[in-house]
Amino acid sequence: MSTPTPQDITNAQANLDKMIVFSTQFSSLGHAKILNAYGLLNQTDNQDLGLQVGLNLLTSAMSEMKRTARCLHGLTKFSTAGNFLASMFAQYATVTPSSLSVQFPDLISRFEQTSLQCSQDLQNLYQNTSNCWNNTYSGQLITPFATATISGSVSDLAASGLFPNSDDPLFSHLLSSATYALDQSIWSVLLPKFAMAQYQPSNQYMTSQLVHDVANFISYTGEILWDPSNHEFVFTALNKTFPSPEPPPR
Repeated sequence: MSTPTPQDITNAQANLDKMIVFSTQFSSLGHAKILNAYGLLNQTDNQDLGLQVGLNLLTSAMSEMKRTARCLHGLTKFSTAGNFLASMFAQYATVTPSSLSVQFPDLISRFEQTSLQCSQDLQNLYQNTSNCWNNTYSGQLITPFATATISGSVSDLAASGLFPNSDDPLFSHLLSSATYALDQSIWSVLLPKFAMAQYQPSNQYMTSQLVHDVANFISYTGEILWDPSNHEFVFTALNKTFPSPEPPPR
């Protein structure tokens, strides 16, 4: 066990404060990613996929932030904060807060409550840094690509500047990398749950070329109709019908 100096406490609290800001912004972006995935699948988010799924989404994102800081920027110190956040989420699998032990109505609620729990725990560490100095968090990191055991301690945050300010371009870069990894993790969870029930050739869907051709016809048309039986647009103007052009070959 180690005893922190006053400067250690000051540094750790500054890092924790920036991590709280990051967590709040990330939660909002994650909400949008989940909505987008269900929307593209034409499905409704109406089921809690469980504690571990929620944790996997968040540990994957925080771990990617850590990797980005270390590999792309050579900034090992920034990866320390990413590892700490990922470890906090991972430990919820074995030391589960009561707020996460309940059934949720959907995945978004599970994600938001897990994010909120982390923010609250970070706030608690900020307010009680000295008493929590030797707290260690550990658990399984489960991403779409790998599984590993991770661990992080509050004392790891003793160095100055382990997390960028919100107005630093690196803050936005880390936020983007974490959001990208979250998106990958969301799709890795959702795609196996849905099966293709009907196949239609690509030429039965609108393409960018077809949309362009539709726009070119507008000046001639009084009305644009979609004929679902023949999978084509029908343009009516001057008492004539113009079938839509064939999509370009793939």
